Amino acid sequence: MSLNDASEQQRYIIISNPDRKTMEMGVYVGGVVTVQKNDRSEPNIVIGVGDARYIIPRVLATRILIK
Repeated sequence: MSLNDASEQQRYIIISNPDRKTMEMGVYVGGVVTVQKNDRSEPNIVIGVGDARYIIPRVLATRILIK
């Protein structure tokens, strides 16, 4: 399942991330993220990595795979 399809307020483990910039932000394979906001009418989603919050473009979120 992609990060784009994730439910809000749920924790997920990253299984694939081809984007180097988000990997540097802590969205790496084996890492845990929490989806804070995933409103389909918005162009971005908001995720939490540890104590940090990041805005990820929906196009990129479709390429990040989670379980």
